[in-house]
Amino acid sequence: MKKLWSFILMFAFVVTLCACGSTQGGDMNSSPVLLKDPESSQQSANSQMEDDTASEQLLQRLRCTFEDGSVGYIDNLTDTVTTREFVGLLPMEITLSDWDQREYYISRQLSYDEADAQTSYAPGEFTYWCGGWITAYYDTNEDTVIEAGSVVIGMMDEIFLGKLKSADGVNVTVRIEADTGVLEQDDTNSDIPLVYFTSDISADGLVKLYEALGWKPGGNVAVKISTGEPPASNYLRPELIGDLVQQLDGTIVECNTSYGGSRASSAMHRQVAEDHGFTAIADFDLMDEEGEVEWPVTGGVRLDKIIVGSHAENYSDWVILSHFKGHGMAGFGGAIKNVGIGISSASGKVYVHSAGTRTSGSIMHSDQDAWLEALAEMVTGFRDHVGGEHIIYINVMNRLSVDCDCNGNPAEPDIHDIGILASLDPVALDQACVDLIYQAEGNSSLVQRIESRNGIHTLEHAEEIGLGSRSYELVNIDE
Repeated sequence: MKKLWSFILMFAFVVTLCACGSTQGGDMNSSPVLLKDPESSQQSANSQMEDDTASEQLLQRLRCTFEDGSVGYIDNLTDTVTTREFVGLLPMEITLSDWDQREYYISRQLSYDEADAQTSYAPGEFTYWCGGWITAYYDTNEDTVIEAGSVVIGMMDEIFLGKLKSADGVNVTVRIEADTGVLEQDDTNSDIPLVYFTSDISADGLVKLYEALGWKPGGNVAVKISTGEPPASNYLRPELIGDLVQQLDGTIVECNTSYGGSRASSAMHRQVAEDHGFTAIADFDLMDEEGEVEWPVTGGVRLDKIIVGSHAENYSDWVILSHFKGHGMAGFGGAIKNVGIGISSASGKVYVHSAGTRTSGSIMHSDQDAWLEALAEMVTGFRDHVGGEHIIYINVMNRLSVDCDCNGNPAEPDIHDIGILASLDPVALDQACVDLIYQAEGNSSLVQRIESRNGIHTLEHAEEIGLGSRSYELVNIDE
């Protein structure tokens, strides 16, 4: 029956191969992607390289970007004729349609070896159904038999699988491309940043997650938080962060705001820090209380400098400890926002918000994408001045309101608390948090906030300018 439907429906769905002037994936030699056994007679065009060492390389996984900006992966790629041919066609954008509430598919002819074909399937498999379909299984529907046979290409991760399960029969469009991490066989994937995760949102869980990073400071430690706008913002509570701050012998640092409120002047801001309990657990430093300094930005299109509090020069090591949540202007606030706006002085905040066009006046700017790009570029300038090895990033995903901690009366969250994540890469960390939001139940209001502000563009630009990678490996330390 499915074979009959393949003829009836095969023209109803379109595959758009996104490549540089080619319907076969562009210039393959410019970005080689190899699987094991490149000597095979069925190898893809990707294996046509003069360098003999290419045979030692191994593609780890495929990156899958959905229309809403979330990113999933196809892991555990198999070494088959089918997989090599499929990889040779990348990048491609495909629109998948639901079949019988168990799988998503699109018509596509690929080569296969009968010895690789199996006669059953399991949810999570991304396969080639030998009747001529690329198929992604997300449920069994009490039927796991495949009479025509199926060749497994790889396994979908939880994000990919979650997108199919939550689509409720609606077509799903995804761009699939080779992930950038290409490794030596039997080696670890040093090209893909690690993001550590724990569901234990407690002082003990935070310390354990920090220790998983294996990072040790060598000098004065600044712990950058948001002190939170009164009276009822969702700032990280001292009882959560106190043990870690004291273990690091860190100083809690902040800068004054540029939009008014209770933290626009040093005296008022210090009172807020005391009222919220931060001065009871550590020294507290308003970095722009005595002025500001400029640090250069290289490679930016919006900024050529950043403007930070002068006391920032006093710290050699930085812990960017952020409450991940929505944001009225950026769509979401995480590590990049905590640095890009939080470490900027009051005038530096205006400079970033205005995409480098002014240092005083309103923080509103007419070009949304431009200011998001400036946000990413500010963090690049900070990292380059301090040194990436001297910075770690931790995001706490609790009290997940659509509003940021600069809002003294935020909306109540619709999403349950998720956990704490940490990484040496701020882009990977924020991307992982965004991905978890898209998987969470009750996420509609926060997703709408992110998408209405084009929040994902911050991460897109951050990756483009080399701040970090949107590809990552999530390591659950609870397991």
